Amino acid sequence: MFNQSELVRMVRDGLDDAAPKLVVSSGWADLIGDRIEERLTKLDPYIECAFGRSTSKPEDRREFLFDFIAFVCNERDRTKERYLMQALIVGEIESHNNLGKDFEKLMVTDALVCFFAFRAGTRNTR
Repeated sequence: MFNQSELVRMVRDGLDDAAPKLVVSSGWADLIGDRIEERLTKLDPYIECAFGRSTSKPEDRREFLFDFIAFVCNERDRTKERYLMQALIVGEIESHNNLGKDFEKLMVTDALVCFFAFRAGTRNTR
C-alpha cells in the first residue's frame, strides 16, 4: 500500500526543509509537522496527520500519544466514528532536554517509519 522508502524520504526532506527555520525552543512540532504533512498529502490526500498543540486546529488534528503521527483510518468520513488502521509515521520532536521518555515511546510503536528530532547538543537529563 505505502512504500516505506518513499515515506522515509518524505520525512527526511521535511526535516531538511524545516531545519533552517527552527528557533531554539519554540514551535518545532508545528513547523516540522507542516513540512512533512505537505509531502504526505501530495502522496495520498487521505493520509491524516496530527501534531502540535495549537487550539486553532481541530482536536483530532492535534498532538496525541506522539508529537507527530501520520495515519490511515478505516473510515475516511470524519463525520462518522473512525478507528486507526495503520500508523504510517510516528515522530517525537524534542527541543528541550530529557530525551529518555520520548525515545522509549518510539520503541513500542508499530509504524512503518519512526523519527526522533532533537536539537544538536541536547542531553538526556534523566
